[in-house]
Amino acid sequence: MAGSLALAACTSTGSANPAEDPPEAAPPATDEDGPDDPLDEPDRPTDDEAVGAAYEAFLDALTAAMEAGDPDLTELTEHVDGAGLVSAQAMVVSLTEAGRVARGEFVPSFESIEVIGDLATVEDCYRADLVEYDAATDEQVADRGGARFAATARLERDGGSWRVTEFAQGDVCAPAAIAAEVRDRYLAFWDAVWSAADPPDPDHRGLAETAAGTHLEGVQAQLTQLRDAGQVRRGRGTEHPVVTYVTDRDTAALATDCVEENPEGGVYDVQSGERIEGGAAPGQRTLLETRLELIEDAWRVVNVRVVEEDSSCAYD
Repeated sequence: MAGSLALAACTSTGSANPAEDPPEAAPPATDEDGPDDPLDEPDRPTDDEAVGAAYEAFLDALTAAMEAGDPDLTELTEHVDGAGLVSAQAMVVSLTEAGRVARGEFVPSFESIEVIGDLATVEDCYRADLVEYDAATDEQVADRGGARFAATARLERDGGSWRVTEFAQGDVCAPAAIAAEVRDRYLAFWDAVWSAADPPDPDHRGLAETAAGTHLEGVQAQLTQLRDAGQVRRGRGTEHPVVTYVTDRDTAALATDCVEENPEGGVYDVQSGERIEGGAAPGQRTLLETRLELIEDAWRVVNVRVVEEDSSCAYD
């Protein structure tokens, strides 16, 4: 800009009388001139983002209090008050009374954040990546295994800042995204089992893709027995799986399933076509409990347990 002004001064052709000269053109505007452009301002966090950040700060402060063994830690009281503070302090006190401290972190997985005016509700399924130590010897005494727990927090906005005012931890849980993936893999396992059952094929590719360990070996052994006996299994029931929780830092999961049995299901003789084993009454249900593990970046069934035959279990 200085070069432009120098050039303008050298080429001026105005009269000697300043009053007769036309007004000089205003120099180009710079970032320092005039009002700020709103588009140049950094993005301000939305209410949801601000609430989420305040909740995460509370979890960090709760972890710090557990590590310090101090329910009155200033860092904690700066982020929570009221009934929420009572709940948080109780979690710390339960450790200190056992002569323990805990180190690690709470890893949130927001299921929902609802903001209405100056009030907000957070639904979370957080992971407790915490290890407990003896407060006197500093020896490790327990690992919480990275289990996830449902939590509900309420926050209030005061003077532009959000603070937790209520906090309650619930039962073990599974974040919606992980639960959906586990459920899909669980159903894929049964797709493979039933596909491999008629005709029996212990080497069916889908089995190794959806199961592992001794459970895979057991399924393959059963299919081998069916094949050698000239038998098949038919009549798949209807699954209704629910992923109850994930643990081991999101590498293991438990699914329960209320299976509505197929009245035509059972083991059939290939030659005669007669059913030689099985059968169920209309509406009969079986309650299953299945463990899946994350193996080679895929969820695989490692155990299926029959909890109750002819069960009164219910499903949505």
